[in-house]
Amino acid sequence: MNSLFDPLDVLLSLYDIDCILIPDPLQKPNISLQPDSREFVRKESAELSCSGNYPGSNFSLYRNGEFITSQTTEANISTATFKLLEIREGNYSCIYVINIDGRQFTSSESDRVEISVRGKSSVKLHTITCFFLLTIYSSSFEGNLGYFHWNSGKITFYSTLKSGGDET
Repeated sequence: MNSLFDPLDVLLSLYDIDCILIPDPLQKPNISLQPDSREFVRKESAELSCSGNYPGSNFSLYRNGEFITSQTTEANISTATFKLLEIREGNYSCIYVINIDGRQFTSSESDRVEISVRGKSSVKLHTITCFFLLTIYSSSFEGNLGYFHWNSGKITFYSTLKSGGDET
């Protein structure tokens, strides 16, 4: 039996209820990381991207459940990219909010991305030491009078005739 009335319309009109039907429910946002690493060195930068299924949304980024920042995308873009100049250790996640007909709808939270940060670089810097042997000739003496030692920008001359060094 076909009904002339939609039961939902009848119910809404009887109780004077405003209803907004969202054609596509807000999907759980996807979060991604560039560079694609879970371990960083202190003071390294990274980009976290959060995408949803509604362009023009307001995306919010969280670390350990605490708000960090938000960004509204343009009307035709459904991904926000957060550039973090210095990534910090923690669990990162995001949500997005869309306004439809004056009402606000919030997505569920994305999966969490766990990031760890090491204190020092794995590249070890060593003090560079160079020795320059210099043969200096004099009218009264022929031979090696000494050498120059360069260490981290400081040059010292060491004579082979006497002990100690004269800085230049």
